Amino acid sequence: MEIEAFRKQLIDANPKTASPTKKELLSEDLAIAYEALDRITDNLGELINETNDTDELIYYAQIRGELCSHFNGIAMLLEDHNQDIS
Repeated sequence: MEIEAFRKQLIDANPKTASPTKKELLSEDLAIAYEALDRITDNLGELINETNDTDELIYYAQIRGELCSHFNGIAMLLEDHNQDIS
Protein backbone atom coordinates (compact mmCIF):
# COMPACT_ATOMS: atom_id res chain seq x y z
CA MET A 1 0.00 0.00 0.00
CA GLU A 2 2.90 2.36 0.67
CA ILE A 3 4.12 1.90 -2.89
CA GLU A 4 0.73 2.94 -4.28
CA ALA A 5 0.70 6.06 -2.10
CA PHE A 6 4.21 6.91 -3.30
CA ARG A 7 3.15 6.39 -6.94
CA LYS A 8 0.20 8.75 -6.47
CA GLN A 9 2.49 11.35 -4.91
CA LEU A 10 4.78 11.15 -7.93
CA ILE A 11 1.85 11.53 -10.32
CA ASP A 12 0.52 14.50 -8.38
CA ALA A 13 3.96 16.11 -8.35
CA ASN A 14 4.50 15.50 -12.10
CA PRO A 15 1.10 15.44 -13.81
CA LYS A 16 2.59 15.71 -17.32
CA THR A 17 4.35 12.39 -16.82
CA ALA A 18 1.13 10.72 -15.78
CA SER A 19 -1.06 11.81 -18.68
CA PRO A 20 0.45 13.51 -21.71
CA THR A 21 -1.59 16.22 -23.37
CA LYS A 22 -2.85 15.89 -26.91
CA LYS A 23 -0.22 18.43 -28.01
CA GLU A 24 2.53 16.35 -26.43
CA LEU A 25 1.20 13.19 -28.07
CA LEU A 26 0.97 14.97 -31.43
CA SER A 27 4.53 16.21 -31.12
CA GLU A 28 5.78 12.73 -30.28
CA ASP A 29 3.82 11.10 -33.12
CA LEU A 30 5.08 13.66 -35.65
CA ALA A 31 8.67 13.07 -34.54
CA ILE A 32 8.24 9.30 -34.89
CA ALA A 33 6.69 9.66 -38.36
CA TYR A 34 9.45 12.06 -39.41
CA GLU A 35 12.21 9.67 -38.33
CA ALA A 36 10.51 6.66 -39.93
CA LEU A 37 9.93 8.40 -43.27
CA ASP A 38 13.51 9.65 -43.23
CA ARG A 39 14.79 6.08 -42.90
CA ILE A 40 12.35 4.71 -45.48
CA THR A 41 13.24 7.29 -48.12
CA ASP A 42 16.96 6.71 -47.50
CA ASN A 43 16.52 2.94 -47.81
CA LEU A 44 14.50 3.30 -51.01
CA GLY A 45 17.22 5.56 -52.38
CA GLU A 46 19.75 2.81 -51.71
CA LEU A 47 17.53 0.24 -53.42
CA ILE A 48 17.26 2.54 -56.44
CA ASN A 49 21.05 2.79 -56.63
CA GLU A 50 21.45 -1.00 -56.34
CA THR A 51 18.93 -2.12 -58.96
CA ASN A 52 19.51 -2.64 -62.64
CA ASP A 53 15.91 -3.66 -63.35
CA THR A 54 14.01 -0.84 -65.06
CA ASP A 55 10.63 -1.91 -63.65
CA GLU A 56 12.01 -1.99 -60.08
CA LEU A 57 13.72 1.34 -60.62
CA ILE A 58 10.47 2.98 -61.74
CA TYR A 59 8.52 1.38 -58.88
CA TYR A 60 11.01 2.39 -56.17
CA ALA A 61 11.43 5.89 -57.59
CA GLN A 62 7.66 6.46 -57.67
CA ILE A 63 7.20 5.29 -54.08
CA ARG A 64 10.22 7.30 -52.92
CA GLY A 65 8.85 10.43 -54.58
CA GLU A 66 5.49 10.04 -52.86
CA LEU A 67 7.13 9.36 -49.50
CA CYS A 68 9.43 12.37 -49.89
CA SER A 69 6.34 14.51 -50.41
CA HIS A 70 4.79 13.14 -47.20
CA PHE A 71 8.11 13.54 -45.39
CA ASN A 72 8.24 17.22 -46.36
CA GLY A 73 4.66 17.70 -45.18
CA ILE A 74 5.37 16.11 -41.82
CA ALA A 75 8.56 18.16 -41.49
CA MET A 76 6.53 21.35 -41.98
CA LEU A 77 3.87 20.21 -39.49
CA LEU A 78 6.53 19.34 -36.94
CA GLU A 79 8.24 22.69 -37.39
CA ASP A 80 4.96 24.60 -37.09
CA HIS A 81 3.93 22.57 -34.07
CA ASN A 82 7.26 23.14 -32.33
CA GLN A 83 6.99 26.89 -32.99
CA ASP A 84 3.49 26.93 -31.49
CA ILE A 85 4.75 25.21 -28.34
CA SER A 86 7.68 27.62 -27.89
